[in-house]
Amino acid sequence: MRRRGITFIAIAAAMGLAVWSAGCGGGEDETSSPTPEETPTAIPDHATPTPTEAPSATPTPGPVATPTPEPLATPTPEAEVTPTPEVGVTPEPGQDLDNDGHSGTDDCDDTNPTIYNGAVEVPYDGIDQDCDGQDLVDVDTDGHVAVEAGGDDCDDNNSAVRPGVSEMCDGLDNNCDGTVDEGFEMTTYYVDADGDGHGVDSDTVDACDAPDGYAETNDDCDDSMWSIYPGASEICNGLDDDCDGRVDTADTLDDSSALSDLNTDCGTYETVVGGEIGLFLSEYTVNGEPTTDSFPNTLFAGGHKTGEAIPDDWPSGCIYLEQSYFIGVWEGEIQARAVKICFDKGQDGEADDKVYAEMTIQKTVAGQELNLTMGGILENGGMDTVRFAEDESDERYQVWYVNASYSSSGDLPGNMSYESTITLQDARFVIDMTPGT
Repeated sequence: MRRRGITFIAIAAAMGLAVWSAGCGGGEDETSSPTPEETPTAIPDHATPTPTEAPSATPTPGPVATPTPEPLATPTPEAEVTPTPEVGVTPEPGQDLDNDGHSGTDDCDDTNPTIYNGAVEVPYDGIDQDCDGQDLVDVDTDGHVAVEAGGDDCDDNNSAVRPGVSEMCDGLDNNCDGTVDEGFEMTTYYVDADGDGHGVDSDTVDACDAPDGYAETNDDCDDSMWSIYPGASEICNGLDDDCDGRVDTADTLDDSSALSDLNTDCGTYETVVGGEIGLFLSEYTVNGEPTTDSFPNTLFAGGHKTGEAIPDDWPSGCIYLEQSYFIGVWEGEIQARAVKICFDKGQDGEADDKVYAEMTIQKTVAGQELNLTMGGILENGGMDTVRFAEDESDERYQVWYVNASYSSSGDLPGNMSYESTITLQDARFVIDMTPGT
């Protein structure tokens, strides 16, 4: 009945009907007021329930009465906490909007992390990276703006090149007038690959002065060896050393009796070799006394006569030269040293190219004249190089390159001993297998 009363009141109210209850005044009714005995015992719907009524009579608000916030009610912060600065935003004092470690007056553009006081300035881009108040347009600080920035300096990396200076003969447009070396007479120079002062016409350049690697003449008959040029000394080595068109013409060297003997009759040799050594270094210690002989730009000549036998412990198939000499300038004097040398192209089961060498020098020790013989094998190993240049060789000539060293030791008369190391750097040898032809 209670639920029906509630429904009735709600419907009546919705229909605009007047509902009367006990104790209400201010109106008349055709039906007289009931006596107390006639008053219904049912509790009107709008009345307050008696205490004896069960607590459940008053509905308890359900969980939905207070809605639980959804998980997304509190937004999750974005990964980029610091917003990107906007152009024209004025930072607060001490604030660093672009996170470049600079703020305030130390950063003239706090929206760009590449711009701050002390940044690397990029020339000619119209941006003041280092905050000095201007873009870099005069790199060489010669007082002229670069042409890249609309100025007149044609080389902003060279302060000697700018409008108004005098033109020099140096291959540059010094005064930025668009012409190089105007007013100077040009000379043709020829490439000089071996640096002997004589060039060839395979490459030329016109200049006021000879550039590095060029010479005034083009008369060199072999631009790969600095010992071969017009006027050089002819030695018995299978080469036209003096560029006169004749090989081994028995010219003599007055400053070396050893070479004079070698050149007496080049035709008697069945094999000769000539070469150049950028540095010949001989280091040895005899009886505790160290000695170092250094021969830069050293010549080499040698020959093998019929009937001379190869030493037993050397490869039988190598090209053997008995009468050989190193000739170099040492302390202003011409020095000669007898050498046995053998070039082996990997015969006798060996895969690597090798050079066997033995050098004999005279040394006075403790009042004794000693013949000090030093020998060993020069071969590939580590950074050392011994190479037969097959691509430069032919049926008559063999070309070899050597950058190597060898060490040896031995006993001497008088209970003495020695230790030695011989080094050849930037050596090139040419062997003539059929001299005198």
